[in-house]
Amino acid sequence: MPLRYLHTVLVNFKDGKTWEIKITAKTKKEGWPTFERNLMELVKNYEETIENVDFKLDTPKVKKDIEASTQKFLKNRKL
Repeated sequence: MPLRYLHTVLVNFKDGKTWEIKITAKTKKEGWPTFERNLMELVKNYEETIENVDFKLDTPKVKKDIEASTQKFLKNRKL
């Protein structure tokens, strides 16, 4: 999944706490490898207390990009 489509990561703990990690412009600039490394480190450090990790997408951005790609495809299609 491209990092540009990720909006937030929710880390849910067994004790009911939730950490919300927002994907900022800085995070996107640093790139997926850095983000993945940081997330893996967090999971490794707290793996005994983490219940699950949820990834929230920037749905409007995904929709916009899919619509643009579809329009481009249909416009350039040859019959």
